[in-house]
Amino acid sequence: MKNYLKLAFLPAILLTSCVHKGEFYLSEKYYTKEASGLLQDSDFSLIEAALNNNESFGAYIYTVGCGVCAKFEPVITEFLKKYDIQFLSPTYQVMKQTDNPILDHVKYAPGVIIFHEGKYVADLDSNDEKDTDAFNSVNGFTSWVTQYIKLSLED
Repeated sequence: MKNYLKLAFLPAILLTSCVHKGEFYLSEKYYTKEASGLLQDSDFSLIEAALNNNESFGAYIYTVGCGVCAKFEPVITEFLKKYDIQFLSPTYQVMKQTDNPILDHVKYAPGVIIFHEGKYVADLDSNDEKDTDAFNSVNGFTSWVTQYIKLSLED
């Protein structure tokens, strides 16, 4: 009888082990058709509030006049518009003027960072060769993002 019980629970154990434990929803306000795209954070107050409120969100860090940033911005913008998602977007210069946890992870621009319930989850590093696909195409960026977040509230 004990062996039958073990066999009965085996499919459930196998199914739960296949679930991406890292996937989560962004905070609901970041799924938006009306305001999808990049929301400029000129003084870091939006990110600071999101962190203080333990929100789940993404942020795109860029530098004005940066050629790599200019090449990546259409990729991230197309992704955000396609999936009706909003990311916060401070400049690297603004971030350097504040005491914040993002600088522990994003050392260069452009960079993307994901937080879940106010805690760091992952970052995309423009100086890391393993992240090249994510910076060069919407499909590559989508593959990277979906390791961590669900693309809609319906997922």
